[in-house]
Amino acid sequence: MLYRRRPSRWAQDEGINLTPLLDMIFNLIFFFILATTIGHSSRIAVDLPKSSTDKPAAVEQEILVVTVTKDHQYFLDGVQMPLDELVRQSKEAVDSGRALGVSLRGDSEAPWQAMYTLFEEFSKNGLSKFLLDSERARQ
Repeated sequence: MLYRRRPSRWAQDEGINLTPLLDMIFNLIFFFILATTIGHSSRIAVDLPKSSTDKPAAVEQEILVVTVTKDHQYFLDGVQMPLDELVRQSKEAVDSGRALGVSLRGDSEAPWQAMYTLFEEFSKNGLSKFLLDSERARQ
């Protein structure tokens, strides 16, 4: 009677199982795609004017950001609203101490009239101190 010896489970060389490694790689790719998409979806795309003396604001968390697009639309901290409501909310925030000031971001292709109208409304309501946001010019 001949008995065949069955090879042991450990003696077989099946190679490395790549399934867990591939699962982890796909999960990381998925995470980074979502993280970069979510991180930039709240920003309003404007092409800022260039400046050779551009310096970032010291305290960005406590400064209201007013954005004017090339389509003549106004945004306050990323929320679109009419100009009179924007000015009212900005004045309330500055007067109550919730905000240190206002930073103005205007698209470089925005009509000058849109920015001038904003300056004029701020001036009428006592908001005469604000920052003009720009990008550093590449040299």
